[in-house]
Amino acid sequence: MTQTLFGTDGIRTTVGTSPLTAAEIHQLGNAIGAWACAQWGVGAAILIGHDTRISCAWLKATLKSGLLAHPVHIYDAGELPTPAVVSLTTHEPALSCGIIISASHNKYQDNGIKLVMHTNAKLSTSDEITLTNYFHQTPPISYTHFGADIPFPEAAERYCTRLATFFAPDFLRDVRIVIDAANGALHRIAPTILQQFGATVITIATAPNGTNINADCGAVHPAALQTAVREHAADVGFAFDGDGDRIIAVNRHGELKDGDALLALLLEHPRYRAETVVVGTVMSNQGLEQALQTEGRKLIRVAVGDKHIAAYVNEHKLLLGAEQSGHVICNDYLSSGDGLFTALRILEVMQSNRNLTTFSPMPQLLFNIPIQHKKDLSCEPFASIIKTCHARLRDGRVLVRYSGTEPLLRIMIEHNDFHIAQTWGTHLAHELQQFLEK
Repeated sequence: MTQTLFGTDGIRTTVGTSPLTAAEIHQLGNAIGAWACAQWGVGAAILIGHDTRISCAWLKATLKSGLLAHPVHIYDAGELPTPAVVSLTTHEPALSCGIIISASHNKYQDNGIKLVMHTNAKLSTSDEITLTNYFHQTPPISYTHFGADIPFPEAAERYCTRLATFFAPDFLRDVRIVIDAANGALHRIAPTILQQFGATVITIATAPNGTNINADCGAVHPAALQTAVREHAADVGFAFDGDGDRIIAVNRHGELKDGDALLALLLEHPRYRAETVVVGTVMSNQGLEQALQTEGRKLIRVAVGDKHIAAYVNEHKLLLGAEQSGHVICNDYLSSGDGLFTALRILEVMQSNRNLTTFSPMPQLLFNIPIQHKKDLSCEPFASIIKTCHARLRDGRVLVRYSGTEPLLRIMIEHNDFHIAQTWGTHLAHELQQFLEK
C-alpha cells in the first residue's frame, strides 16, 4: 500500500523538501481539486487560511495553481488562525472543506498543509489514503473547466462574532492580561477580543515579519511571558502558538499552567463541573490522573495528537480533552483546539480561582534527540535499552516515541523522585542516541 502523505497533523516539513516542493505542491493542489469535485461536485467550496510565515504566500499560490484546474470555488481568507478556519468550515453551510497552511509551533523554515471537513474537523484516515492515491495518480487536467478564486476578507470577523456569543459582555473589566501571540496568526485577533470584553491587554510577540513566528516566544517558549506577567503585575498571561490552536497560561505569580493544568481548571467551570470522564494522552501527567481519581473522575489516555483526542471525545460525546502541550478541546464549542476560546474559559474560572491553583504535577522530564531516520524501536538494541529503563524506574513511567511533526525522538521520564527521573532520562537518551546515529 502507498504510504500516506499525512503525518500526525497533516503534511509538515521544511519548505523546499518533499512534498513541499513547487512541483509536488501543484500536484497536491490538483489532487485536492479532483478529490473535492468527486466529494461535493462542481463548485465545491474550499476555504483557505494561513499563518504569518514568509513561505505562506508562495505555498498558497502554488497550491491554487493545482486547485483551480478543477471547477472549485476557493474562498481565500488570507491570514487566519487554524481554529477560525475550523470554526468557519464547520459552521458555514456553504463551505465543503478548509485548507490550513501552517506549521503550527515549528520554526519559520517549515510549513504545512492540513485539511478540515465541513462535517468533521479532522480529515479521516480513509480520506487521507484517497487523497494520497489522487496525488500519486496525478488526475488529468481538462483545460476546459476552471475554478474561481474569491477573496473572503470578512472571515476573521465572522469567527470573532461566533466566539463572542459564548461569553458575557465586559466580563473582563478590570482584568490585566499579558498575551504572547508567537508572532503568529492571533497577533491581531487575540488583543482585539480580550479588549472587547473589557480587559487591559499588554502584548508581546505581536509583530510578525515572516521569519519570527515562534522564535523564542509563544507556547513553546513561555519564559518571556512569565517575565512580562511579573513585570506588569498582570492577573494572568497566555501564550499561543503560531497558528493559534495551542495555549499555555501563566498565573499572576509567573507559574506555568500547561494543558494538563488547564484541563483540571476547566473542570471547575460551571459548564464542565458535572463531567466525570475527560481525555488526555499518554503524555498526560500522573499527578493529573491521581487528582481526578480523588474527585471520582476518570482520565482516558489516547495517542499523542489532538486528532486522537478529537476522535475520542466525539465518539463518546464528551466535552473536554487536552494535550499537555496546550491543545485543549472544549467540545461544546468546537471539536478541535482553540487557544483563544480556552483562554476565555480559563478567565471565567479565574473569577473563583484567582491564582489558577490546581493539582501538583509529578516530576516529568522530556528529552529530544534529533534524528535522520526513524529506526524501529521494537528491534534490538533499542527494545532492551528501553525495557531496562522501565524495570529500573519501577513506579515511574517511560515513554519513547518519534515526533509526528519534527525529526526528533522524544523521551518522557516520570517519577516521584526528580533526581531518579533526571538520572535515568539522561542515561536513556545517551544510550539511544549512540545507536540512532549509526
